[in-house]
Amino acid sequence: SHDSKKSEALSKPFEKSEEENQKEIDEFHSNMSRSLTYGDIGKIAFGSFGVFLVNACVIFTQFGFCVGYFIFV
Repeated sequence: SHDSKKSEALSKPFEKSEEENQKEIDEFHSNMSRSLTYGDIGKIAFGSFGVFLVNACVIFTQFGFCVGYFIFV
């Protein structure tokens, strides 16, 4: 029976069962559903202080862009 499964798999290399396709889709989704934020990278590099520092810098930068926009418009 093992040889028949192997020969069947070799004869249809690009055809997968519905379960195999769904497993690949679920694995891809679980890998792609979580992404790193700038705060996460700060935490990896500097711990909890890094999260605060990075998020404060991002907020300060965003605020600065807004102020600059209102000054020049």
